[in-house]
Amino acid sequence: MKQKQTSCSYHISGVPEPMCPENHLWHTALNGGQNDPETLDGRPFTIGDYFKCATDFLFQEKMSVLKKGVFFHLQREVKEEQVSKIAIFLEKHGAFYHPARVEVSLATQEAPLIFALNAAISRQGLTLMDTECRCLGQLIPLPHPESPVPAVFGQTRLSFNGKMVGFFLAHWFVGYQEFHVTDSHEETLPIALWQSDGTQVKMAESHHFEIYSNASRILTSFYNPITFEQIFPWHHAAGDFIVREINGTMDVKLITIRGYSALFDIDKPPEKRNMEDIFQGLLLFLVNLSLRMRIDRIDGTGHYHFLPADTVHATLTGFFRALADKTVNGHSHEVLQDQFTRFLLQFDTGDFKHILTLILNAHPQPEMEGKLIQKNLDSHIESLHHTMETMGKNRFFIDKVV
Repeated sequence: MKQKQTSCSYHISGVPEPMCPENHLWHTALNGGQNDPETLDGRPFTIGDYFKCATDFLFQEKMSVLKKGVFFHLQREVKEEQVSKIAIFLEKHGAFYHPARVEVSLATQEAPLIFALNAAISRQGLTLMDTECRCLGQLIPLPHPESPVPAVFGQTRLSFNGKMVGFFLAHWFVGYQEFHVTDSHEETLPIALWQSDGTQVKMAESHHFEIYSNASRILTSFYNPITFEQIFPWHHAAGDFIVREINGTMDVKLITIRGYSALFDIDKPPEKRNMEDIFQGLLLFLVNLSLRMRIDRIDGTGHYHFLPADTVHATLTGFFRALADKTVNGHSHEVLQDQFTRFLLQFDTGDFKHILTLILNAHPQPEMEGKLIQKNLDSHIESLHHTMETMGKNRFFIDKVV
């Protein structure tokens, strides 16, 4: 009996008709018409090329990568003939990746399974893809559907017209949306959720604190207090965090990890670091986190914007919640929190300004972002110091947070 072939369809999110070679968009440059000499000699890499390469990747080695993703969701093996349909939706174009949503229909499953497919066609994108897949595998060696970062099911590079095109398939967080500060005629700028069709939905202000607190908790949970390794860089403007309302609470995920290393170091190997060293590292991490958490761009691509001062409170809340799950050098989280809180209370606004200045000099920002930071630096330090003092002196609050 002849095996039934899996049907494939191709789409661009927001465009009603499917893509095919007869459609003019099929022959449009993927990168908007700017030829990339690192990708193809003499002609642009087109949307049609993207779909062809994506299909080759998904069908490689009898759909081995795709079947790993199906097992992740269903906890059972499937055969190729059980995959009845694959639909690929090109979602958007980033600085390094061209992400797509892949919907996989199974003969034995009513609803399609959804995956994220990232493609890289530039040298920078290919390098980042290698780094990201390595970091995700390192941080979540045994991923599960509730993990705060995506599971990766497979990565490869394909040769296309003599050049390399990279792909990796990952977990798609269904129902989660990108969020940004957005323009408004109101006195305060609201946070908007971005829908898949490009429209925006204003988010209730009561959810803001929870979103930034949960984002801070995720970053702190992956911070290694012994080695000082942390997830960095990350940025709200890039849409690194996404959110979904579940039973009245805002669940946050981090969809990309562009690097994981120590931003700051001391002349002492990790195995010889004492609690004073660990607290110094935690202090640098927290101070930097408090500043970065307040920076976004209007609608993700507009002018830089500094989030309100209550974001500092949210950041510290998320930080202490994550710290409650850590045990360092035999110290329980209760002892760790108590001692670190006392450590924080030693510092005044002048100390925090000195620390932030050192951090900013060590890790320069884009010009406009740097100007925004300098404009708001003193007021941010005042907010940070006040919030630390209030939380630190009220141990009941810290205990309630965790």
